[in-house]
Amino acid sequence: VSETTILVPTQASQEDVVSLCNSFAATGSRPASPAHTHERIRELRSTPPPPQALGDCKSCSGPIFSSTDCVKADEELYHNRCFTCTSCSTCLLDTTFSIH
Repeated sequence: VSETTILVPTQASQEDVVSLCNSFAATGSRPASPAHTHERIRELRSTPPPPQALGDCKSCSGPIFSSTDCVKADEELYHNRCFTCTSCSTCLLDTTFSIH
């Protein structure tokens, strides 16, 4: 097992340190210098967090990130593109349908 010492600025939060360590672990890279560590913390702070999924599509099981890209039917979420008739695959977004 190889260990790497990372010099972390005193003003770095615990969240910064965890993100920094995870970032270096994920890429397999090591900080070249304290300046590189400072730069990486700035990058991590400026990166927006990934969007939270509203749920998973009942049809394809993929995550749904936008309420404008989904429809709720029978208490289940579907991507707009996945909301289709199970018999003929016709898109049901702009139609009246019944569940049976």
